[in-house]
Amino acid sequence: RAIALECAEFGVLINSVSPGHIEGSPRHKDFMDSKHGKDLINKFPTRELPKLESVVETILFLISTENQSITGQNIIVDCGFSI
Repeated sequence: RAIALECAEFGVLINSVSPGHIEGSPRHKDFMDSKHGKDLINKFPTRELPKLESVVETILFLISTENQSITGQNIIVDCGFSI
């Protein structure tokens, strides 16, 4: 947020994206087969993990010309786990 404030006068938007455990990541299958993984998925309101494409699409939007006003934000892409 401090960097976003410093860069605002130059028209530069600063954001971050915080994904949770991503479906299809290198250790996804091992994790989901574990007791911890099975317990964790039940804590997700959507009962699923974020897909890599969801994280990428969020980033692509933030860096696109369509984003004119989002700055100083941390976008959490975690299928509702953090709520």
